Amino acid sequence: MATERATSDRSRLVRRVTGFRRTAATMPRIAHKHTEQIQRIRERMVAGIGDSTDLRDWVACLVRPLTEHLESLGSPTWYARFTAQIMADPSLNEIMIEEALTIAPTLREFQEG
Repeated sequence: MATERATSDRSRLVRRVTGFRRTAATMPRIAHKHTEQIQRIRERMVAGIGDSTDLRDWVACLVRPLTEHLESLGSPTWYARFTAQIMADPSLNEIMIEEALTIAPTLREFQEG
């Protein structure tokens, strides 16, 4: 029974992952939509901290926009699941990172230091 369930779970996961690969063309559109919203939150937060030199302020500007966005989506958070699956795959991860860096100039500032 446990073996059948594990096999079934693996099959379901494989179908999901291959489904994501087949829809690689739609990933940038999904990422773009959400990254724009996250970027607006980040810009608001960066403007709010001004010239702060407190590392905690800057880390908050990097992390909290995503969590605030996910909270605004409600539950279940399909975008969180989508992102987790994409980030687990190195080739798809690259698509998401490039899309985020293109849309969100403040991320480039964080990346460049």
